[in-house]
Amino acid sequence: MLYMAKTPTWLRVWMDTDKTDGLPGPWQRAWKRAVQPAKVDDWLYGSIVPIKDVPKKFRKRYRRTLLAAAEAARDCGERWRVNSSFRTYAEQLSFYAKFLAGTGSLAAVPGTSRHEQGNALDLSGPDGMPIKTDVKRERALRNRGFSFPVLSEPWHVEHK
Repeated sequence: MLYMAKTPTWLRVWMDTDKTDGLPGPWQRAWKRAVQPAKVDDWLYGSIVPIKDVPKKFRKRYRRTLLAAAEAARDCGERWRVNSSFRTYAEQLSFYAKFLAGTGSLAAVPGTSRHEQGNALDLSGPDGMPIKTDVKRERALRNRGFSFPVLSEPWHVEHK
């Protein structure tokens, strides 16, 4: 490891150790959170389509979306439920047909849904409420690159 000439000895020693045992509690947790990426299964559960089942051209985007949502959940210290993640064209067609028949909620025209592209999720918190109903959760998602483009759907989030 290269050091600048003015790096204090105590900092060099601390930077060389992988242990965070000497840090006070809050600093130790912050260090671990900054260094270790979130694991999706630790922070999200529910209708998560396995990445291997997503078409190859959308996998990278879908993986990025899931990881960003898991990191936002970790920032809140909560486990969130994924009510809907990646959808195929056929699944979106079914949702859209139900919407047109008046038996389903708002749905995008098949081929235009962000769920089909892998960067939209429908989320709820541990209390079962839509994700946007809590300011802390909304802020965590926005900090991780999410937006809430459909005002009538507080559970729908899209990753940039």
